[in-house]
Amino acid sequence: MLKVILIRHGEEEKAKLNNTEYQTFNSNLTAKGIEQVKKLASKLKKQNITEIYSSDIKRALQTAEIIAKELNVDVKLNKRLRERDIGELEKYGDDWRKVFNKIKEKELARGIPIRDIRPPGGENLYDFRDRIKSFLNDLSKKEGNILVSAHRGVNIAIINFAKNWNTPKFKTLDQDHACINILSFDNKQWNILAVNETCHLDENEF
Repeated sequence: MLKVILIRHGEEEKAKLNNTEYQTFNSNLTAKGIEQVKKLASKLKKQNITEIYSSDIKRALQTAEIIAKELNVDVKLNKRLRERDIGELEKYGDDWRKVFNKIKEKELARGIPIRDIRPPGGENLYDFRDRIKSFLNDLSKKEGNILVSAHRGVNIAIINFAKNWNTPKFKTLDQDHACINILSFDNKQWNILAVNETCHLDENEF
């Protein structure tokens, strides 16, 4: 049987600027974010984790490394766990979707299929879905208790696929910094045991 502890990284620098970041690589955890992850690591001591997979984006990797040191488990990087790549549109911050919608309108008017329309230098939702689904399929072949350190969008995608919510757009879920989601895979079926659990971040728990 496989048990997956899926976490979001701690608070990072650019979150305070209301920038959802996507593939920004150079944003460090804040002091608050580091404390969040230390509390998370303390909670995870009881989970008997044997493997840790992490996005190679800095904020997720820093999170994984803090936990790995506490648990004495090596971190394995997986680029498929990166947040969605919006390419050149990242400079627009949280307004990037407005810019991309204008690009899509022009491309659709030219007869370009929606699956072939991407942010300049980036990936579309179909590309993103494919790589997350690929990671989840590979993960399902493993056993034991595995920790995955990733991002808000990645976690939402994984949970959507695990729930078999086959919709054009992912159903939105809350994913707070340093939250825990727990999934299991047994008898060729995913089960969701917890979503966005943050009780470990209570001051009294640390």
